[in-house]
Amino acid sequence: MTITSLYGSGRLWLSLAMVLALASPAMGQQTTQPPRPPANSTAANNAAAVQQAQRTYQAQQATQQAHVLNQLQKNQVQEQQRQRQAAAVARPYANDPAAMNAINAADQAQRDRFDANQRDAVDRYRSAVGVTPAVVPTQQPKKPPASPQKVPPSQP
Repeated sequence: MTITSLYGSGRLWLSLAMVLALASPAMGQQTTQPPRPPANSTAANNAAAVQQAQRTYQAQQATQQAHVLNQLQKNQVQEQQRQRQAAAVARPYANDPAAMNAINAADQAQRDRFDANQRDAVDRYRSAVGVTPAVVPTQQPKKPPASPQKVPPSQP
């Protein structure tokens, strides 16, 4: 098993899916108030100004989202290059357990750093658009079905 086979492009797609899942609901929500038009303007001008502010806000969010996706993709390409280099360096030491342990430890540290960079990019995006992280439920052990509880008869 090579180092590159341990981590494929799954992390990128997981990160992208997470960003898109968190960003999609936020695109319809405004976290900041659009600028208010002057009080002496007509109702039509007010509506047009609000619509323009909403379009501007949505365009800014779309730009920020695209920037984060580009950063995640760039990080993924760099990580794949690093994995290929690590695999090439490790090949001559495949029969040396001590060297392989050191190489694997260094590789794990690099993967941790990569994960932290990906999380940082997503966290910065969340804070910029005001999205709070969604709570992803973890799999709980299945509970046995609840048996109907007997209610003691009420006493007069």
